[in-house]
Amino acid sequence: MKRVPESASTPLDATRFRARDFAHFRVGAASAKRRGMRFLLASLVLTGCSFHLAPLGSSTVGETGHAEFSYSACFFGCKVDQAMMVGTSEMIRVKATSIPKVTLRSTDEATLSIGDATRECCVPNGGACHDVHVSDDCASGEVSTSLSVFVVANAPGSAKLVLDQDGDTFDAVTLDVAQPASLTVSCGSGTSKVALAATASCSLGWTARDASGNALMASTGVTMTTSDAKIADFQATILSADASSITAMQGMLGSTLTAHAPGDATVSANASGATGTLAVHVTP
Repeated sequence: MKRVPESASTPLDATRFRARDFAHFRVGAASAKRRGMRFLLASLVLTGCSFHLAPLGSSTVGETGHAEFSYSACFFGCKVDQAMMVGTSEMIRVKATSIPKVTLRSTDEATLSIGDATRECCVPNGGACHDVHVSDDCASGEVSTSLSVFVVANAPGSAKLVLDQDGDTFDAVTLDVAQPASLTVSCGSGTSKVALAATASCSLGWTARDASGNALMASTGVTMTTSDAKIADFQATILSADASSITAMQGMLGSTLTAHAPGDATVSANASGATGTLAVHVTP
């Protein structure tokens, strides 16, 4: 299985980069995955891949053919030909036989911003690995075959993620961003409605689609509010305190809904203007 991450470089406006708080958490989860917890995280990430049923381990070859690019939100990686939803933040995994020290840029910052980025340095033949800043060199004897690049989808359009090496392009890939037109909210196996016993919880998820009905990559960028926090509320991540409103993250160790007391509540979700609801029924 590929080593996966969800990141430091260009400063970003705090409002546009809301999901930044999730980046460090997701990097930690990915590192744990590399260190032998793959079987555990595999069960936890299934919700995250519900919005992109891609072949396992698929990727997009870059323009120069030197590297392959994939979304890390899919557990084994999936091609980046699926447009991102406006407002989401995604981790792009870059793989190559050998990746030199590069600088990263977006050809259109208004459409796509580049956030944190790390390179993985490994001792050859299955030795230990560690992450360094993308602009740093690996230690003597180590090789780098992957980068993790955090990007933010700001506005509809297309932009290239470019890896420059000494003034030349090592590789590049085009990333598309689209406005969501619809939003379907789920929790566990329940779509648009869910029934839970008091104290039970389920993993939140959603599917965002553009005006043509195409599913969008959307790991983050969705705000959720409960109509009655006494009946059910949220945890933004498994380490977060209970909250009546969150900016949610789906997928690996993402946001959850917890039932507290019998009754009915409604979860209202908003993603860049597209809205959806989840009817929650809690039994004793």
